[in-house]
Amino acid sequence: MALHWARFRDAIALFQRVATRQPSTVWAAEAIYWWGVAVYLATRSREQLDGVWEHLRVRFPESIWAARTRHA
Repeated sequence: MALHWARFRDAIALFQRVATRQPSTVWAAEAIYWWGVAVYLATRSREQLDGVWEHLRVRFPESIWAARTRHA
């Protein structure tokens, strides 16, 4: 909801928490994807978005979430 309501900093913190506290779950890859989106919406920095998504591609290279970053 934080992302939907344009509370990007809150969304970033939430997605980071999910990715770091549950690193081996299926939710971690999706959380990292949305973390990148929230970072971009907060900063409008493609460089920062790419940094988060690179982390996703390294940790979860075969996930659908990593695949989505290759087409963005």
